[in-house]
Amino acid sequence: MGKYFVSPIERPDWHLKPAEFAAALKHSWPEARIVSEASGQYHSVEFELPLRYSCVDGSLDSAGDTLALDADVRDVATVAVWFRSIVPEKVPLILWDAGYARNIPVTLSTDAETLAATFMS
Repeated sequence: MGKYFVSPIERPDWHLKPAEFAAALKHSWPEARIVSEASGQYHSVEFELPLRYSCVDGSLDSAGDTLALDADVRDVATVAVWFRSIVPEKVPLILWDAGYARNIPVTLSTDAETLAATFMS
């Protein structure tokens, strides 16, 4: 388990509204549980998502463009690739760890296995 973030390289002029994010999450993973959906100082949506290797504790930040994820990196990579699919292609995203020891671009051609392996090596 570890803390990871999926964010734009720079603040974009794009953002997700909490309801849009929650709907997209539930559409892809009906088993996801929305813990909180309210604009707060730090998070606009908090969620739990049971995946293969862990239960992802995640949140969308109040700006609506960054995910914070606490989970096994293999599940984090799965969520990062999914997030890339709902973020406009013009917004460059990276996956990075809490210590910012590594940051990896998340593109439309990125696959979860390769992304996770980068953090596991």
